[in-house]
Amino acid sequence: MERIFSLDNPVWKFIGNIADMFFLSVLWYLCLIPVFTAGCATSAMYYVTLKMTRDLEGKTISQFIKSFKLNFKQTTTLWIPSVILLTILFIDIKMAVLSTSAVAVFIVVIFFICLLLITILLSMLFPLIARCDDSTVNQLKNCVKICIRNPLASLSVALINISLILLGLFVFWPILLIAPGFSAYLNSYVINRIFDKYSMSLE
Repeated sequence: MERIFSLDNPVWKFIGNIADMFFLSVLWYLCLIPVFTAGCATSAMYYVTLKMTRDLEGKTISQFIKSFKLNFKQTTTLWIPSVILLTILFIDIKMAVLSTSAVAVFIVVIFFICLLLITILLSMLFPLIARCDDSTVNQLKNCVKICIRNPLASLSVALINISLILLGLFVFWPILLIAPGFSAYLNSYVINRIFDKYSMSLE
């Protein structure tokens, strides 16, 4: 009977993880209200989930806030130009789709590939910042190297993010309640294995 109600019981641990994913998602959505903090919120969320998948988690909210404050400047510096670039690509894709030009299809394909590559890089960049303390330039360089050396794993991380968002928007909206935290949790298993290759320790 004691084992049933023990916090080490896999069932209770699973329920606890679901609750943590919900709280992380709420925190992420709140930090998304001012768009410029989205990158920092994503990094803070991964700071928690990377530890969760290694059974090193502490208090979810306090760790999220700790990472948010610690990496605010660096993540914001990287996120704002990324948003501008993504916005330009979205506008260009929309204009190309509406165009009757013969090269419109080619332009859409090129811009879509660029959009996918940026999404893959961003999907790996903010977890990297959560895991590794380095200069902004080195973070970008290391992120590109990691994505090149681990293309399938990097692509899978981006696809999990995109799939859960699309699933929530077009199939079953309640998934959106835990989608950010859940996708970060799933991705953390993949990302930890990648980062372990390069001896990046969890703080």
